[in-house]
Amino acid sequence: MRRTNQIAHETMWDVFLCHNSQDRTAVEELERRLAERGVKAWLDKWDLPPSRPWLP
Repeated sequence: MRRTNQIAHETMWDVFLCHNSQDRTAVEELERRLAERGVKAWLDKWDLPPSRPWLP
């Protein structure tokens, strides 16, 4: 994992990446490319870790 996990209300995103689990690899690559261009994408794997609250 290359970034710190933060609760949703602490961060603002530019885009929400909704995907099927079969597309996870492609979506992770898309998130990396967006990040290189300064676009903040919300991705469940990094922004919704197990056992962490997701509502303020």
